[in-house]
Amino acid sequence: MTQRAYQICTNCVMDTTDSRIVFDADGVCDHCRGFFATILPHWHTDDRGRRELDQIIDRIKLEGRGKDFD
Repeated sequence: MTQRAYQICTNCVMDTTDSRIVFDADGVCDHCRGFFATILPHWHTDDRGRRELDQIIDRIKLEGRGKDFD
């Protein structure tokens, strides 16, 4: 097994102690790239996000109404 040089992501604290981590040419890890591509576009921290959360809460409460467990 070839040991590679120690490297830390230029965006977060992840490093090569994660044996499967991959870095791009800018030194950004695949975990950060995945976050930026799939999670961040749908993560709304403003009023829109609060409304979405409230809708989820209301749906869970409605579906759990009258049941022993929700």
